[in-house]
Amino acid sequence: MPVITEGKRLNDILKWEESNYYSREKGTIAAGQNLSLAAVVGKQTANGKIYQIDFTASDGTENAYGFMIADYDATTGDLEGVLIVREAIVAKDSLVFPGTATQPEKDAALSQLKAAGIIEREEA
Repeated sequence: MPVITEGKRLNDILKWEESNYYSREKGTIAAGQNLSLAAVVGKQTANGKIYQIDFTASDGTENAYGFMIADYDATTGDLEGVLIVREAIVAKDSLVFPGTATQPEKDAALSQLKAAGIIEREEA
């Protein structure tokens, strides 16, 4: 019998969010971005668009703004999406960072998210 592998779902990552979708925000994902579920993102100051967090940038995208609630492929143009930006609990180590991110960079981003009320917790 074939094996079926199920990918991650939002409820694997997001363990709690504030009611009435207070934790969520719509955003424009910049053209050229292909963001996965739970990808930590930054918001560019100049255009207000969402990009994968870039720890080497100095345009706002170096700061953790939130994380994506689904996969969004904006490689061919800007795309509207939804992200968690405040007051939420996520499963520990479930957020997705760029492959080149160092532990100190991840820790700094997690601190920025914590300031917005997004915290990590061990799963029970």
